[in-house]
Amino acid sequence: MFDRVNYISELENNLLSISQICDRMYTTHFTDKECLILKPGFVIPEEWIIMRAPRVNDLYVLDMSVATTTTGSLFCV
Repeated sequence: MFDRVNYISELENNLLSISQICDRMYTTHFTDKECLILKPGFVIPEEWIIMRAPRVNDLYVLDMSVATTTTGSLFCV
């Protein structure tokens, strides 16, 4: 399924690149308990999205100085 999984013995776990997952057309969703990898084609409804972080090379950058929201209001806690 994924061919570029990084193994770091000191971590005792494999690292998976979110960019690599997205390159294969999967969608990811993070909660406070888990990360879900969803089948290709899953679309999040626009009305559920409150912020966007554009991908720059292989990183997703949330620049709060220029962040936009779908509601037009922005605040940090």
